[in-house]
Amino acid sequence: MRSQEILKKILIITAISAVVIYSFFKLYSLYSGPSIEIDSPQNGEKVDKVFTVTGRIQRADKIYLFDREIWTDQDGYFKESVVSSDKYTPINISASNRWGKTNSISLMVENKEEAAQ
Repeated sequence: MRSQEILKKILIITAISAVVIYSFFKLYSLYSGPSIEIDSPQNGEKVDKVFTVTGRIQRADKIYLFDREIWTDQDGYFKESVVSSDKYTPINISASNRWGKTNSISLMVENKEEAAQ
């Protein structure tokens, strides 16, 4: 009889621990905010006049590139074409989630054609 009570308590403690751990991971997005990863181009990279910005954004509802809203695929990847008209072009990407948490990344690229002149 005693071993059944111990086993029952172990199962209850295990179940409660599993619920707490699961809840922690689900609530993580509330506290961490959006995650932004830029795959291309890299900061300081020389680019053509028309180039593509690619990357991945997680835990975000709204995403902006140059203050223009963009969208991701179902896995969070984005791909946007950009026209560089100056020698240096700043790239600003920002994201926010439904709880008001925001994140942004800024980098600068150099236009190959303008740099050659």
